[in-house]
Amino acid sequence: MKTMNDNTESKSDNSEALKIHPGRFLKSSLHFLAMNCPVDELRGTLYKMRGTKIERNVTFGFQVFLEDLHPELITIKEGADIGPRVTVLTNDSVFFHLGDPALYKVRTKEVIIGKNCYVGAGAIILPGVIIGDNTIIAAGSIVTKSIPPESVAMGIPARVVCSREEWARNHPFKP
Repeated sequence: MKTMNDNTESKSDNSEALKIHPGRFLKSSLHFLAMNCPVDELRGTLYKMRGTKIERNVTFGFQVFLEDLHPELITIKEGADIGPRVTVLTNDSVFFHLGDPALYKVRTKEVIIGKNCYVGAGAIILPGVIIGDNTIIAAGSIVTKSIPPESVAMGIPARVVCSREEWARNHPFKP
């Protein structure tokens, strides 16, 4: 049977769980603003304020999701173009659901998007992936492993289908 003191302890436990952590709240707020900002140039600035390493001349499409918990593990190099609704993750919390308390650990890994890369709309980049310079990731791809420089990768999971040079030769730009 619960006493008045038991209820009081329960309420204090709940209030502890609802406590807002200022740093996390600020990062989440900046993330929301960056994802929904109508001005492309401002998106990169907001992502940088969260701790993401972003070099010059990087462009972001609308609603790009850059890891919420560990944005500092993401590096996007000069000239990269990140399409709308791309997701970049740096942690894997699947181990929380395996049933063994010894495994209750979030595993984090860095993600690097190289110079002059293009990541198509809706692509998902998983933890530990390095995308080499001048690489194209097709829209809707799920990148589970690193992709070498000068490549074109697509699919689920993403696989290299040809070199960037071969792609340009077989798909000429016609204005």
